[in-house]
Amino acid sequence: MRMRLWCALALLAAGLGQIAPAAAEPVPGTNWTEPRSGIVVVWVPGGTAVIGCDGPDSCPEAERPRHQRKVGGFWMSRTEITQGQWGKLMELNPSKFQKGEAYPVDQVTWEDAQALITRLNAGGSGRFRLPSEAEWEHACRAGHPDDPYCGGSDPMALAWYNANARGAGTQAVAGKAANGFGLYDMSGNLYEWTEDCWTESHAGAPTDARPRREGACESRVLRGGSWGNYPTLVRVTTRRSDSDVKCPFIGLRLVREP
Repeated sequence: MRMRLWCALALLAAGLGQIAPAAAEPVPGTNWTEPRSGIVVVWVPGGTAVIGCDGPDSCPEAERPRHQRKVGGFWMSRTEITQGQWGKLMELNPSKFQKGEAYPVDQVTWEDAQALITRLNAGGSGRFRLPSEAEWEHACRAGHPDDPYCGGSDPMALAWYNANARGAGTQAVAGKAANGFGLYDMSGNLYEWTEDCWTESHAGAPTDARPRREGACESRVLRGGSWGNYPTLVRVTTRRSDSDVKCPFIGLRLVREP
């Protein structure tokens, strides 16, 4: 007993019995680049996220009720995944608008997204996945719960949508202003897949950022709006669902876990 006590005291004195302090969280906006694909991710700090909106006169049922959810910090791709980034890992480019490496990859199905994630996760650069709906909206709002769009109130400055895309399809990423976390094109350009199964409203949502697994899992939640939408459909709270179909309005953005 004495020997065990002495050994424990000696280890503590040498600092070997102490619990290492938790690593400091990255500064918001810090960038990191995945080496094989070139995907740049930005640190999104955690916090209390405001999700959805209130009132039948201001938003449809699918976006109600407005509520709060606790979200931990995570890395998120700075832009929608581009055709250049996709091509470094995948053999085929599914896009309708094959305009160049700086354009977002479109016509991405749910299964396509999962195939890309599998390739990324096999590379040893951390665990990538689609964002949960709560993580997506938290990242979009960037600490400004009353902004109607991801980064402010002026869609022309923030988003590619029908008034400025003019039917020409997707536009090169990061051509509009970033939001407060340094994320581009969260409003407009392409809808983005999330992990969540479709539900008809936010009623019954968890209090944390877990994706919802109940509901219509043959359809998943898409967020952000696209180049073909009116301004009302590129708002922060806009939700729609789709199944595993190829559509030139759909792309993706990824999360890398801390």
